[in-house]
Amino acid sequence: MGMKREEPEKFESGLTFVSSISFFYAALCLLPVALYMSMMTGTTATFSAYVGILLFSELMRMSGRKLKPQEIFILYYLLGYSSSWFPFYDYVYRRYYVESPISFMFTDPYSGKPVPYVVPYWWAPPYGSPYYKIPGGYAALVNQYMLVPILLGILGYFIWWLAESSLALIISQLYLEAEPLPFPLAQIDAEMITTLTERDTKRMIPLILGGVVGAVWGFVLYAFPFISQHVAGIPYSFIPVPWVDMTNLLEQYMPGAIFGIATDLIAYFSGFFLPTSLVIQMVGGSFAIWIVGNWLTARGFLSQYFPQWRSEYTYGMPISLIWQRSYLWVWASFQVGVIFSAAVIPIAIRAKTIYSSFKSLMSLKKYERRYGAPSLPILLAMFFAGTGLSLVIFHILIPDFPVWLSVSFSIGWTFLYALSSARAIGTTGSPIPVQFSPITGATGLATPIFWNGIILATGYNKPDIWFIAPYVRGDWAAGWVQTLKVAQLTRTKFFDFFKGILIITPLVWIMSFIYVGFFWQMAPIPSSTYPWTAISWPINVISSNLWVSRSLKIFKPDLLIGAFIGMSIIGLVGELLLTRFIPFSMIGLVTGMFTLPPYSMAILISNLLGRFVFNRILGRERWSQIRAPLCAGIALGEGIIVALGISTVLIYKSMWSLPF
Repeated sequence: MGMKREEPEKFESGLTFVSSISFFYAALCLLPVALYMSMMTGTTATFSAYVGILLFSELMRMSGRKLKPQEIFILYYLLGYSSSWFPFYDYVYRRYYVESPISFMFTDPYSGKPVPYVVPYWWAPPYGSPYYKIPGGYAALVNQYMLVPILLGILGYFIWWLAESSLALIISQLYLEAEPLPFPLAQIDAEMITTLTERDTKRMIPLILGGVVGAVWGFVLYAFPFISQHVAGIPYSFIPVPWVDMTNLLEQYMPGAIFGIATDLIAYFSGFFLPTSLVIQMVGGSFAIWIVGNWLTARGFLSQYFPQWRSEYTYGMPISLIWQRSYLWVWASFQVGVIFSAAVIPIAIRAKTIYSSFKSLMSLKKYERRYGAPSLPILLAMFFAGTGLSLVIFHILIPDFPVWLSVSFSIGWTFLYALSSARAIGTTGSPIPVQFSPITGATGLATPIFWNGIILATGYNKPDIWFIAPYVRGDWAAGWVQTLKVAQLTRTKFFDFFKGILIITPLVWIMSFIYVGFFWQMAPIPSSTYPWTAISWPINVISSNLWVSRSLKIFKPDLLIGAFIGMSIIGLVGELLLTRFIPFSMIGLVTGMFTLPPYSMAILISNLLGRFVFNRILGRERWSQIRAPLCAGIALGEGIIVALGISTVLIYKSMWSLPF
């Protein structure tokens, strides 16, 4: 008798009638809550996705049908996506940018005119056109003057989808198949999906306990201050968000250093799953940059090379301001060099593995059959179609900009950053963060702030360059590789997620138009009715015009090259030599360099608690079994209580506005 051949693991579709119905629920119910939250507090209501999951899960159980894990996967990720994006909101800001008195305070050095007079028509209607006499509301969102900006925004969406989805699927072949990475936080999402599907008692008990802890903490941290602010007019906050700022403890001895403790419990999750050696390297990288590095460049012997940062730093600055200004003047160019190194060195060391992986993906159908993903030639065609379309649009509108530069960064940077950041997420649970320009391009996409420095370095002096850019991102693809890891754990076809995004997007555009127009007709935007817009939009206009007026010069090629060489040497020595004697992770060190101390401390604290407290109290085996459902429960409980708090305020506001 011949041996029985092992059947391959079956992956199923999560795009069903039930999950598709949830898209309408998200667009109708979650999007307005997220939009209102954004205008009130600057945060989106992505927590409401948890409410949607429980709602549909319980409704289906009551009807006698249990949701499949693949359906819950689609619900979880696409409900969150639909409640964090409202494209027409950006067009309201563009009008404010052109009309704002702040913009008239800045002059374009190329033409000598105030900035509103040089805003290109394809970004916003020209200043002085009849468009600005149309009152805020639906008529101001869709009209003949907005046709080109809206068309470019729609094209920008397809560019984004093509480039990011193809990259995520390509990189997933590397980090899920050829060189499987642990993706510690993916375990939490997968555990929540599995527990809600199977309702196994062993999983449900820690999930429920975590839910109680998350609900209590979420109420104290988010819901109660939010409710009290909008009902009583006073934000009663017992715990600061997002961190306890302890910088003042160090500034007398190390001025410029950042130190604090994160207050959101979710920031502590990854420490429960990471090896202690990796956590120590992350903390070391974080402290080296944000404590020692900031101190040496603000007041130490390196401060002579960074005069802008030295002059701007003052005692008493909070973490957020220290982070923003030191990143702008010191770390922007440095971190670009580090990112390139973090992408190139692992490729060089593992070249054979990566080559064989791509070769198998090109020639075999296993990946396509098993995961429901397109083949590598199709994925590469999608990526080059997305980036190529962005380059064509860019050079039609900006014909004099160097083609080689835009092509190299649109294709090279996007791929290398996605590769390195996905590796960081797969290893440590944290991405490599990049600060983005305050100016949203004509295609609706922000670009990394270092691109602004490159514009200044090229000497291109026309103002139109600030309002559009080639596609230079990759951050979505990096995060989506972790999403595909969850799809793998829940046996969901990979391409279902990306098809779901395509399906839900027209709904998001339509409902965005309806709700943005509705809120704009209720009250001006910005205004005190929507306080976050009144606070943040003027600041954003100032930040944007500092670039347009060319008041900032941040690009430092020597620092970029030095960072690349230095990090490459550390990576090669560590990966090839040190790993023989001690655990070394180049990506762990790099991730730490991009992680602020409040979050690296959170990871360290949770790692030590898991290793030396919970392991001993519960036993190593039991702790390893319950940590994922416990963390999933905390996230679930926190999300539900925050969503309920937001709903309470919305109901109260609607009652208060009634005339009886």
